[in-house]
Amino acid sequence: MKQFFVDIKLPAEFSEKFVAQIPAQHEQIEQMMEAGTIRSYALSNDQARLYMVVNADSASNVDGILQEFKLYEYLESQITELMFYKEAPEQFPVISLN
Repeated sequence: MKQFFVDIKLPAEFSEKFVAQIPAQHEQIEQMMEAGTIRSYALSNDQARLYMVVNADSASNVDGILQEFKLYEYLESQITELMFYKEAPEQFPVISLN
């Protein structure tokens, strides 16, 4: 399985129809993350771009995944295959038994 970085440009202004579909889009992203299809998902502070790392066999598979998005018609995306993707392991706070 390969990893791909996806840079998604969002519309400059969000229509009512766009905003109404956001909760369903969030649910879909959560399901894809739980399934391991999407490894990471981030929204820029200015809400202009989404960034994702996606597991897939090819860029065309990634495009197919994006086409399933509820908000697909509003998105402009660029897909880049990664040589590797590393992330810091989750760390739990040290518990003191004192």
